[in-house]
Amino acid sequence: MLIKENTDIFVIRFSDKHEYKTIQEHLNILDDIGYVWYGKIGRTPSKEYFDTRLSQGTVIVLLVQPGRYFISKCVDYSTSTPDDNTYPKYYKSTEFSSYSFNSWYKLTEIIEVKNSDVLENVIIISSGNYLRSSLQGSISPMFKAKAKCDITL
Repeated sequence: MLIKENTDIFVIRFSDKHEYKTIQEHLNILDDIGYVWYGKIGRTPSKEYFDTRLSQGTVIVLLVQPGRYFISKCVDYSTSTPDDNTYPKYYKSTEFSSYSFNSWYKLTEIIEVKNSDVLENVIIISSGNYLRSSLQGSISPMFKAKAKCDITL
């Protein structure tokens, strides 16, 4: 996959809560039906941000967890819960019953980033800082970023 210079990248932190394997659970559905919805707890990004970028094609979403990084292609965004069977069942489990998933991302591809040096080529739009340092120095659950050069995965 090639991410061209100046491509917008939406960065989302994730974690494997309650022993669920977040990425694998999503990959199972993606492999089965060709897409999967990824739900995010907490702050919701601007719908305008996604609508503008989706009107131009897909949005690159970088899912990050300490030491693990996944590039995905997002083809739709919603603030409403999607249909059952299009996202992992654990979202409706009792362990997650107190969580509110406020934003949903329809992903058609999830690729593990094996070389974390890619993070040196992603710049946070609001600060101009490199993603790697922003991930270490911030607790923000999401960032709007750009590729500072062509990135080949």
